[in-house]
Amino acid sequence: NKGVADLFSKHQIQKTYHCISWHHPGAAKKSTDDAFTVDDYLGKVSERNRKSVFGKVKSGGDHAVTDFRVIEAFREAYWIEAKPKTGRTHQIRVHTSEAGYPIFGDRLYFPEGVHSIYSAPRLMLHALKLEFVHPMTEKAIRIDAPLPETFVQFLTQFK
Repeated sequence: NKGVADLFSKHQIQKTYHCISWHHPGAAKKSTDDAFTVDDYLGKVSERNRKSVFGKVKSGGDHAVTDFRVIEAFREAYWIEAKPKTGRTHQIRVHTSEAGYPIFGDRLYFPEGVHSIYSAPRLMLHALKLEFVHPMTEKAIRIDAPLPETFVQFLTQFK
């Protein structure tokens, strides 16, 4: 559907994600309800296992902006809400990793050589909600996807 595709390309769909991130010891400590924004340019920086790896670049990249809020802070982890304002490949994964809060279970962006005592069964990133105005009916649409059981179970070990 061209109308819906246009909403994505014009950044008129509000996307909300939740993730469980590790607190890298060298990163700034965050508290519950802390908010921060990552605003930079992302481009392909390498390849790992035949997969493109993206990262912050000084030139030639695409503008990327993500707003974050810490839902709950734990000793070694954060439950984070992410609202990307742009739609770049791996944007949330790159932004959390480069800020020092890589997502558990992320084989591309979790620091190499770091082994957490917490083993995630999958990437701990979840698309929670999409909100937009329907291009034909002009009605507000909200699509929710509850947190999966694997996400909730992984989160409980930090509480």
